[in-house]
Amino acid sequence: MHDEGLQTKRSTDPEDAKGTDVELEREPPTKRRRLRCPQCAWEPKETDVWSCVCFCVWNTFLTAGVCPACGRHWRETQCHRCSTWSP
Repeated sequence: MHDEGLQTKRSTDPEDAKGTDVELEREPPTKRRRLRCPQCAWEPKETDVWSCVCFCVWNTFLTAGVCPACGRHWRETQCHRCSTWSP
């Protein structure tokens, strides 16, 4: 039996003592996960990048919010269109 629907993921960031529950939609493995801003529905491309406080520039969605240079785990990402921060 397949468990379909939503999956809950808890943050393991040490700065977040309580953790953050994030609901992820499960999709078939052949499809790319559709990411979009919950406020304005903007969809980032693989070429869109964000910057860390250590000045590293990368696509945060490719590393699940972990900076590849310093290892900082970003619990929220800022939308390039509406500037809202969301988990």
